Amino acid sequence: MVFILQCTSNTQNDITAQEVSVSSPAGPSRATSPAAPSKIFHCGSCNSAFSNRRELYVHHMRYHYQTGRGGLQPLPYAHGQEPWTGDHRLEEVYETNRPLILQRHREGTVHSTYNTPLNNPFSTNDLMNVMEEIYDRQQHAFRLNLEFGLILRNIETGEYRYFRPFTNQSLFTRPLYVSRRPDLLKLRRRLETFNFEDHFLRQRPDTKWKAVLVTNVVFSLYHLSYTLGSAVQLPFFVTNSRSIVTLEKTRQGKPYDDNLCLFRCLATHYHLRKELQKQTRFYFGKWMAYLKKHDHVVGHDDNNVFSGVTLDQIPQFEKCFNINVNIFELTEKETALCIYKSRCQFNNSMHLNMYRHHLSYISNLQAYAKKYQCRTCERHFSCLWNMQRHQRNCSGKTVHQFPGGMYTSPKTIFEKLEEYDVHVLPEDRLFPWFLVYDFEALLVPVHGEKSEKLTWTAQHQPISVSVCSNVEGFETPHCIVDPHIDSLVQKMVEYMENIANRGEELARKKFDYVLKELEDMIKDPPTELCRISHNDRSDAVTEGDESWEEDLFVGCDDDYRSQPSDSAADELVKKLIQLKEQFESYCKQMICLGFNSSKYDMNLVKSHLAKRLQMEKDNVFTVKRNNQYACLSNSTLKFLDITSYLSPGINYAIFYKAYDV
Repeated sequence: MVFILQCTSNTQNDITAQEVSVSSPAGPSRATSPAAPSKIFHCGSCNSAFSNRRELYVHHMRYHYQTGRGGLQPLPYAHGQEPWTGDHRLEEVYETNRPLILQRHREGTVHSTYNTPLNNPFSTNDLMNVMEEIYDRQQHAFRLNLEFGLILRNIETGEYRYFRPFTNQSLFTRPLYVSRRPDLLKLRRRLETFNFEDHFLRQRPDTKWKAVLVTNVVFSLYHLSYTLGSAVQLPFFVTNSRSIVTLEKTRQGKPYDDNLCLFRCLATHYHLRKELQKQTRFYFGKWMAYLKKHDHVVGHDDNNVFSGVTLDQIPQFEKCFNINVNIFELTEKETALCIYKSRCQFNNSMHLNMYRHHLSYISNLQAYAKKYQCRTCERHFSCLWNMQRHQRNCSGKTVHQFPGGMYTSPKTIFEKLEEYDVHVLPEDRLFPWFLVYDFEALLVPVHGEKSEKLTWTAQHQPISVSVCSNVEGFETPHCIVDPHIDSLVQKMVEYMENIANRGEELARKKFDYVLKELEDMIKDPPTELCRISHNDRSDAVTEGDESWEEDLFVGCDDDYRSQPSDSAADELVKKLIQLKEQFESYCKQMICLGFNSSKYDMNLVKSHLAKRLQMEKDNVFTVKRNNQYACLSNSTLKFLDITSYLSPGINYAIFYKAYDV
């Protein structure tokens, strides 16, 4: 998979994190002009004055930003192949933010960041090669996340902005756990199936900004730097368990302080504590020889004492001694949590209990705990085998169910067009054609209609309706008089549909270039959009899908096989056809406005209008509040109440007065 961003305003991918922008060069200057603005921003290092914060930021980045002893990393571009060739403003933004884009790695005991400048285009393999190098530098297990830095361009003003990588806009919702090299296959799967397009588009400020360059990526590592083997005071529910051999003290009652509890467990498993110390030293020597043979680093503390076996070294421990190791943690409620589950590659198995950093031997697994708990989703099981089967498919995510559906603000048709580089000017986005209508009714006397406390004396009977519009050829008010309600509504709908047909012709003429551009893209899909569409597989694997964590501490040893899918071009054509149909529906539908129609006019003819609009067949949409019909529409007509868009208390007379009528 290759990710491509070209230096044009037509690029689709976008991301925002922490915004740092520049629009003009700025160096040290003094605000001495009498026309200078009243508010001056001073540099804290050299006391230079600037008229705005942006100029101060540019000055600070160019003259005072500390890059550290190692300086900056080299540019990822060869000489003459820079992406800003001919675009001085893009080059200016890149050079201004060079200290952030090319900064060195920052390693710490708790959190480390590894910054990598990117050359466009880049691929998943490029990211994985960097991750392999980072993995080789680690001594402990860690959790991993990624953040991207981008340069965006405003399609209206041409302004460029740099958005630096920041932790509040990480690629994954939950960091990926890495304890062994095969765990990196999880990262590869996530990158190859991740919907980058959706992630980038959701983070940009608005649709006016387009990404032109991916500058760098930051790998954020959160270290889990603890080792197994430390001496610790065990709680009563561990020491009192008949199924656990604690191995915390010698026969003389002296606590062990050599961090060899894992090897004591192995000696107990094979020799039942006979010559325990001798066998422990034997297995420890065999482990040290194994590490030396395979060029693994041996951990020691400041006093040159063995620091213990780390959790990520357990797979090597299994291979060294040809034994499966399963590690559990017993809680005070006698519930067992699975810490490490072996892949069961060997015939012999050893079960251990972990409390903090100390390991104890489990002599009877069946009596070890009353119930077993999944460490990911906290579900309980009475049988260990059931829990192990459950963990193969446990995702750990909380499932939220919304019976009525979850509300999301829908995109307008023009925002959907912009996602495919079809741009409509802001002044053309207002649908200019509409019609207005108003019913008149007679009060027809009603006899015999009464209840215990209420008597009906008259009924509103529609007698006429007036329709007028600003559509060419229908500007003259048209009045329809008919005492039969069904006939009256039928004539009104037919006249309105004639107006809608004429409005559709005018709309198609106005947006002819949009329809033509969509048709051209359907016939010949753009290469750039095909590459982006290749990532859009959110229906198959979403960003929130945590099924990749089916085995939290055990990686997959099988080679990754990509799943077959339709070609990117075919997927793009389907989306473009749907988008074209939506835009044609937008052009076809006529807006019908009434004043206070949701309370009166709609209720006056609602049963007859629903019949004439064929609402039982057509694609209809209704918004009803109590007994008010705020919206009633089919594919041709949309009835709205203008009072829904006015301030409360506006009556007919005030509304006319506002427009000098």
